[in-house]
Amino acid sequence: MKVLENLYTLPLSTTNAVGTFPWDKEFNTDFVEVNHSLEDSLTSFCHETAITCSALNFRLAEYRDDLYEDFQIGRPAQLHCWLDKRKAEYLAGRLAVARLLKSSVPIGTGKNREPLWPESMNGSISHDGFTSVAAVSPADTLVGIDIEPIVDDGAMAWLTDSVLNENECRLIQAFRRNVLATAIFSAKECFFKAMYPLVKAYFDFNVLQCSQVTEKQLIFEIQSDFKNQFDVRLGNTIAVDWFLTPNKEVVTVIKVLSI
Repeated sequence: MKVLENLYTLPLSTTNAVGTFPWDKEFNTDFVEVNHSLEDSLTSFCHETAITCSALNFRLAEYRDDLYEDFQIGRPAQLHCWLDKRKAEYLAGRLAVARLLKSSVPIGTGKNREPLWPESMNGSISHDGFTSVAAVSPADTLVGIDIEPIVDDGAMAWLTDSVLNENECRLIQAFRRNVLATAIFSAKECFFKAMYPLVKAYFDFNVLQCSQVTEKQLIFEIQSDFKNQFDVRLGNTIAVDWFLTPNKEVVTVIKVLSI
């Protein structure tokens, strides 16, 4: 039986890191630069844990394939099949990880497009059209991070039909509807990213139901069927940190300890 709890502090070792970046820590290049404001916000949420976070802005117009070699990031096998947008997002996400580890530790891609982390750590990567974020934790801590632009009215129908359950649809009426709907969706994505390395399977959004909203957290009830199916021991509820960026993006972070 796997036992999971929230929020623990453990040292993170990067002794297996390989390679050294020839760029300064600011990553000031035409393609990518550090988003200090977003990093500061992420740090404030994670300061009591062993989780570290980074945030980069990237410019799609400045992307070119040889940036992978410039930044010492291995090219994924599928690179030649991707549009430039996907190539740039992938590179920016790996650079966000490299900023945390201060080296180009290879982070591969699994069959379901999940990042493949070294045994000494866990992590999570997310990006939107111009920002990439990453979170890294020790091997016995599960972490999820997600960044999403606030959905417009056109996308609300998909969220209410496919992501939010009936109770959540009622809950969002008491808040800024599009913001909270995006936050609940992002939090469920965040939970999936954190749990996937443990359960190694897809699961539905309805395993979580948002029951409470505060200024900094979303509280979710966890379906008992999920815990039984994957043989994990969680509490009845789990908290996901969230905040809104000045660029009107929702960011969510979740921390779970696996024993």
